Amino acid sequence: MMWFWPAVSIREIASGHTYNVKTVEVAVEQMETWPLPENGKRGPKWRKAYKVCFDALEGMAEANTAGKAFEAAAKEAGVLRNNSP
Repeated sequence: MMWFWPAVSIREIASGHTYNVKTVEVAVEQMETWPLPENGKRGPKWRKAYKVCFDALEGMAEANTAGKAFEAAAKEAGVLRNNSP
């Protein structure tokens, strides 16, 4: 597992519950559950995060970089929860 910090809190699509994503692997799994926008195309932040996550899994990017990209993608997709304490 490739861990990043801080965890990214998202609204899980299936349950609607808040889910704290802490690993690159789970970030990829979650992004794959997000519905397509009305135009049928993923946003640029989603595409970047997906690529950076796979780059991290192949040792070509840092896990924390993937976590930051995932957070931006979650915000773009409207599933980011407030990460403030």
